[in-house]
Amino acid sequence: MKMGIRGRVPAWGWGSACTAAILSTPAAASENGASLYLQGFYNEFVVGMPLAPGVHVRNDLLRYRGRIEAKPVAPGVTAHATQAATADIIKVAWVPGAQVLGAAYSAAAALPMAFDTRVTTRIDGPGFSMPGGAEEQGFGDLVLVPVRLTWSLQRDHHVNLATNVTLPTGEYEPGRLINLGRNHWAFDPNVAYTWLHGDRGHEVSATAGMIFNARNHDTKYRGGNEAHLDWLVGQHLSERLAVGAVGYVYRQTTDDRGATSPGSRGRATGYGLAAMGRLPGDGVPVRLVGKWLRDTSATNRFKGELFSLSVAVSY
Repeated sequence: MKMGIRGRVPAWGWGSACTAAILSTPAAASENGASLYLQGFYNEFVVGMPLAPGVHVRNDLLRYRGRIEAKPVAPGVTAHATQAATADIIKVAWVPGAQVLGAAYSAAAALPMAFDTRVTTRIDGPGFSMPGGAEEQGFGDLVLVPVRLTWSLQRDHHVNLATNVTLPTGEYEPGRLINLGRNHWAFDPNVAYTWLHGDRGHEVSATAGMIFNARNHDTKYRGGNEAHLDWLVGQHLSERLAVGAVGYVYRQTTDDRGATSPGSRGRATGYGLAAMGRLPGDGVPVRLVGKWLRDTSATNRFKGELFSLSVAVSY
């Protein structure tokens, strides 16, 4: 079956180039219980392929629900927490059609906004139970991808290198239970690979990266380094429809500095499903991407489910 899907791709393939550290997902091992890694948002269709020249705009609507089961915090005292978050991410990618070191160059930016983020806590001990919680709305940290270089190797193999830079622009207040901004810079260099059989439509894609957190000068706290691997195995049924299985592995590789309980590194794994479709018509290309991702194991992180629906437009 001739698929005819080789070559440069439109907006659906660039999403993960600027989504690390977009929506802070709680983790008990990091400052204020937050990590800059959002699970599953690097396992995109054709993530390693070059983008078509032009401007690409994408909107991601996210819904996450998770919980941390009873966690000892003192002798005879345990803490419980649940979280529910609805957020939106606006992304813009620019592809001038230029070549750098034999690779296609592109750049991108993304800005998240939390519509409704709620955390509910409870501390239980001998003879007492103390409830708590918080709710926040607003903007998170701006993410820039100043350089993304993509090479097409041989017939069906593609590789790109990118560095995501998180700027401390989001809403932040020391000591607050929920902070939509992290109040520190972060850098996430990553490499992505895609094998896409142009005739049969088989696809294997993966992205590996390492987040380096800078110091929060207000609290003198510095989060540990965070490694992440996201993968997708999919099938392009036609030029308009693709389905696949997705998953991720997350590991905090170094301890936080300034932690009240050093050594409590975060780690997690998960899997899910994804689908991508192109709307019919000969005008501006419009594509929809849906995902469901379930955390199968989590240590010092919330464990739950993430749903997302994305709309991508290319100009």
